[in-house]
Amino acid sequence: MQAREQLKASKQRKKADRIVLECQEQAYWLTNKPCPGAFDVLDLGPERCNVLSSRVALNTDHYKREIEHSRRALGRNRVKSSICLESFMKYSEQYLHHDPIMSGCLPSNPWISDDTSHWTINTDMVDTPTRLRVESWSFNFMELLNDSMGRREFMIYLEKEFS
Repeated sequence: MQAREQLKASKQRKKADRIVLECQEQAYWLTNKPCPGAFDVLDLGPERCNVLSSRVALNTDHYKREIEHSRRALGRNRVKSSICLESFMKYSEQYLHHDPIMSGCLPSNPWISDDTSHWTINTDMVDTPTRLRVESWSFNFMELLNDSMGRREFMIYLEKEFS
């Protein structure tokens, strides 16, 4: 029953989706090859049982290697490439304006020009923090706590909330 449903679902998919799924499966098998000495279905094909020269001596060392290989395989993190690329795109979009290489240094790069206003704006304690500095606090809680200005603002907020 399940095979019929899978076949029906694969026929309904678009061609581009089928190609992506095939590439994902191919990448999975490339990265998750069986341990050395074991039969590989993809390399040898259905006639692998007839190949006597590639047989492995089944002794305790072989099984120890196989168990160790399986343990390492279980410990690996596996993430689909589409999920990985999606999270990379979110990360890139989030930090785009805060990356001095991608967006440039505002107001100007003090390493190139003699203008030191960038250092003045981003000192530890200023009257009003820059918009980019405040946005960086929203990325994660550690960004807020690592910034002395952010810690001060957070303490003021906690005092207002009677925390």
